[in-house]
Amino acid sequence: LYFITLASALLCSSFFPDDIRTNKIITSQQQDDASVLSELSVSIKDGILRTVIVCGYVSFFYVLSGIICRNLKNGYAVTLICGFLEFSTGCARGFLLNDVDSYILCAGVLSFSGISVFMQSITIEKENNATVIKTEYLVSRLVQGILSCVMAYTVYAYGFPSLILIFAITVASTCCSGVLQTINKNQLKNKPKHSIIN
Repeated sequence: LYFITLASALLCSSFFPDDIRTNKIITSQQQDDASVLSELSVSIKDGILRTVIVCGYVSFFYVLSGIICRNLKNGYAVTLICGFLEFSTGCARGFLLNDVDSYILCAGVLSFSGISVFMQSITIEKENNATVIKTEYLVSRLVQGILSCVMAYTVYAYGFPSLILIFAITVASTCCSGVLQTINKNQLKNKPKHSIIN
């Protein structure tokens, strides 16, 4: 599941490269001004604060998914709803299904990550001078979830060696997309502006 999630993430990075945008670059001079002890204390404080934030979001969406799914009897619907809200709850519900469906749905849920992770990203974006491009982020996670389901089915149907092939194709596609983007940019630079407009 880890390698499937990693492969789908690599593949999606080729098609959705800008789901998070950095607004400000921290210079090396600004980094050098801080002492080791002050940086350590800030890191510990930030770590504790982020742990509390993560636990808060997980708890909130766990309770919310429990309320929404309390009268649902369909295990697939419960897995998808819980996974949409919070991935660890979705995976826990997914493991109650049969082996094939559990494996495939958990792969999709892990790659989508859930609204909980999306909200965590939005919470810390201003602290790090970044902007989460919400539509692109959600679409890329949805596509990544679908890709992971397809890959998981392939691995289950054809065995673990197929994962190596999937990973090789993914890495090749990721590398090729960067090369193609560079070629396309170079071609645009060589064309006169009036021909691009036309």
